Amino acid sequence: MGDRRSGRDESDSNVSPTAATLQAKGRRGLKTVVIWTLTPTKGGVLVRMEQSGFRPEDEANYQGASYGWQHFIGGLERVVAGLD
Repeated sequence: MGDRRSGRDESDSNVSPTAATLQAKGRRGLKTVVIWTLTPTKGGVLVRMEQSGFRPEDEANYQGASYGWQHFIGGLERVVAGLD
């Protein structure tokens, strides 16, 4: 089994990931970057999402995004589970 934190699956080391980058602009000058990386594996696709660019003064936005992404990813997991 691969390392979910690094997005790598040692058994599929010859697979190249595909990434999509989105720049998000929010209120009050908030500018962050969201990167989705899709890596094919023998069992399907490993999906990795990372949002970066939060400044120390963006703590409330960071907390809000963290909360929101948890719900979004949870919903995505439920959709994918229904595909089996």
